[in-house]
Amino acid sequence: MNALLLLMGGSGERFGGSTPKQFLEVEFESATRPLFEVTARKLLKALPIDIVIFVSPKNTAGSAVVNPVIDRLMADFPQRKMKYAAAGGTRYASFGNGISAAAKFDGVE
Repeated sequence: MNALLLLMGGSGERFGGSTPKQFLEVEFESATRPLFEVTARKLLKALPIDIVIFVSPKNTAGSAVVNPVIDRLMADFPQRKMKYAAAGGTRYASFGNGISAAAKFDGVE
């Protein structure tokens, strides 16, 4: 199975502004969507991805923004499996949390 980890745990300090760049809303396919959703949609259309793990902070946007996007993506890409995983304190920890979440699906080693 092909899995994709979307690591979105960064604070966006270098980008500036009050909203991390991954959560900024942009126009895409006649709708306003967070930037990470646009990225996911483009990758899901272009690559043979079976599983997507969205790794994002628990605070601020976190699961409150990510879970509704996962619901929309699962409706549009019903053959794909998707899951939210909480980001860790470092990029390494976030990656580990994403790998652990992906390993819970059958067929992933």
